[in-house]
Amino acid sequence: MVTTRKLLIKGLAVLLLVSGCSKHDEIWTVNASQLSHALSELNQTEENIEELIPFEWDEAYSFTPYLQKEFIYDIIGYKWDNIKESTSEDMIQVVFMYQGKVVCHIFGRVEKLGFVIDFGDYNGNDYVKITKDESARLHFECEGDKKILRYN
Repeated sequence: MVTTRKLLIKGLAVLLLVSGCSKHDEIWTVNASQLSHALSELNQTEENIEELIPFEWDEAYSFTPYLQKEFIYDIIGYKWDNIKESTSEDMIQVVFMYQGKVVCHIFGRVEKLGFVIDFGDYNGNDYVKITKDESARLHFECEGDKKILRYN
């Protein structure tokens, strides 16, 4: 009886562990959801960016539309399966990295996301890279209904 009970408890524990480990709970998805929620809920200018970005990061990249996945992989030096290619000018693609790994991937149409992440002019390049040391130059602002995380 005791052995059967122990096996049942162990089996339930394993089942709970396995069911809790969904592929949809990847770190970049969780962090993107938290950051998206934080940005879409803000209604004021001048937010503390350190508190706004709810995860550790050391580099962030913003990419122009229409880039091939392979180009993005080459730039960030990391390959993962959830990256998509943007298909229009009104889409943003931002990747936050920490210690060489993707920790947040923001991708989509601005009107659907409810905010803009603007790292500035691409100056003829296909991407802009910033480091956490430069995050003091990141600020949040509202322009009418438009919510913007901007790098100046």
